[in-house]
Amino acid sequence: MDASDSARRGRALAPRGRDDGFGVAEVVVAIAILMMMATAVLAGLGAATKSSARSRDQVTAASLAAQLIEQARAQDVSSVVSTSWAAVPGAPNFSARTTASWVLATGDETCRGPQLSRNSHKQVRVEVQWGATAGTGSAAQPVTADTLLLAPTADSPGRGAQRVRLRNPANQPPAPTVVQLVPEAPLTGPTQTGTTNSFGCVVFRDLVPGPYLVQVVVAGTVGLQGESPVEQRVNVAAEVASPVVELAVGPRTSITAVPTIDASTLPGSSTYCLPTYLADSATWGGTQVPGSNASACSSANASFSYGATVANNGLQPTGYVSRPSYSFPSLFPFPDGYRAWAGTCAGNNPATVGKVAPVVTAPATTVNVRMQPVHVTVIKDGGSGGDSALSGTWIWAYHASTYGCPPGSKIAIWTGSAYNWVTAGAAYRFGPTNGNGVVRVQLPYGSWTFAGYQRPWDATWPTVTLNGQAVPSVTVRVR
Repeated sequence: MDASDSARRGRALAPRGRDDGFGVAEVVVAIAILMMMATAVLAGLGAATKSSARSRDQVTAASLAAQLIEQARAQDVSSVVSTSWAAVPGAPNFSARTTASWVLATGDETCRGPQLSRNSHKQVRVEVQWGATAGTGSAAQPVTADTLLLAPTADSPGRGAQRVRLRNPANQPPAPTVVQLVPEAPLTGPTQTGTTNSFGCVVFRDLVPGPYLVQVVVAGTVGLQGESPVEQRVNVAAEVASPVVELAVGPRTSITAVPTIDASTLPGSSTYCLPTYLADSATWGGTQVPGSNASACSSANASFSYGATVANNGLQPTGYVSRPSYSFPSLFPFPDGYRAWAGTCAGNNPATVGKVAPVVTAPATTVNVRMQPVHVTVIKDGGSGGDSALSGTWIWAYHASTYGCPPGSKIAIWTGSAYNWVTAGAAYRFGPTNGNGVVRVQLPYGSWTFAGYQRPWDATWPTVTLNGQAVPSVTVRVR
């Protein structure tokens, strides 16, 4: 055994030193690890606690929202309205708000309120928040609940409802207006009254089914046709909200038409005749209705009236209304006013001959309506002795029966090979002619046929369109 082997063996047999524990660094590291683990565990426990509390609040909020929805369903649909954020009674730290809006049935976008139609409903949403900032907009996302409330159609089984909506001339709701609902035979009972709301609507509820008369009886108020009271008949059905009655109402206005002719265009004398009579439009056989007599030719201001017409597209069904006088005492105040002309026929409208009818927009006013002067000469065939002026005779001036006039007049004139009764739109007799066979007449605008009392020389009587230009001269030739 050499010396090196002995040394190695000595080292191997020498006793080891004793281990006295962990060092300081090791202890610090261990403590840090333990603290981190504890922090994680505590954080997890806190989050679990908070999550549990939040879940509990959400469950409570959902329960409150459901309760509020049930309360809304138990109320009359008209009393369910939108509200602002407010504390929930009996539930500290919770706030709620309600949003309610009508969803109207298609084609029934009128008369908002509890009485709409069987298809209309109110959409209701309830929102609930919690926490110290609930209801301020900074709290947690609210829990929501929704429902739809159907509009009732009547208050009692077997009853009905009627809605009425008023509009003023500007097509806006008028000021609160009293509306009457009058039962008609076979119904009996008192007249019901109601006042329109801010939408111009009033609803009559719990009605016995049957016929009723809707009336607006307000002094000085008229409907579209100038009628007063403004009214419409309806039939109320059981357990259904009847269609809305739409009525236009406005303050009564009036127009007076003043017939005029332009004297500066008249040849010679400015005196132009008015009719001696008007053929009756109601009696077959041509019964004459007195007009001005022959002395009318001595004054252009004789009392005979051709009547007048005022027009607006709102007038139904024709768009115009005619009167045998020149006074229109009761008219609806359309914002765009009325066009006015002399004569009671649609064909008298100056627009048909390229003229513009005057427009009246101011209430209770007058308007000048122009008349056309015409110079008529009656010539008699004298055979071989030559033609001669026919004095002391009369002529007819008449419209065709399709001229948009009131029911036609009946006049006897020569047609074809004999005298026949002819239905005319309007027919007036003028005369007598003077020594020169002349009569000067004034007529409304339009197309007029002139006929004598004898057989015509030509196959037909002359027809002239009066268009407000130079005074036409018409020759009526008779045999």
